Amino acid sequence: MFGNNNLTPRCFDEINTDNKLIQTNHPVSYKSSKLNINLEDSRNINNNLPIDPSQTLSKSLELSRQRVSLLLEINTLLLQKCIELQNTENTKKEHSEASESTMTGCIQRLQTNLSYLAAVADKSYRSEENYLYKNPIIFSPPLNVYSLVEHYEKLKSLF
Repeated sequence: MFGNNNLTPRCFDEINTDNKLIQTNHPVSYKSSKLNINLEDSRNINNNLPIDPSQTLSKSLELSRQRVSLLLEINTLLLQKCIELQNTENTKKEHSEASESTMTGCIQRLQTNLSYLAAVADKSYRSEENYLYKNPIIFSPPLNVYSLVEHYEKLKSLF
């Protein structure tokens, strides 16, 4: 029945009259080509894990702070660009298609950034373990706003 099996146990646990296993301390030989366990590898795995859970928490908090401060800086620049575009349109009394699309892009980014910041700040969501913060959806600067390219590249790297 098990003619090609490489398993050759020396002894088995015995079953007593109460149908309970009797534990024996005899070694049982077992050969398997599929199971290769290296104890050194398993010890090295534990060395890569953080020892203190507060280290992971502090790194997570620092990353969150960096994200929030960068988003606030981006929002400031977006608001400045909106004001600049509005003042330009008021003085020229004309609406160009390029400035309108730039204004729309700035407003969309402000909206998504503020939604993300509101979710982070909302304490009621923090208490729920299964809540995941939504990332800002737009990771590219608005058209013709080259001063924000570097900021958005940094934002991509933080998420």
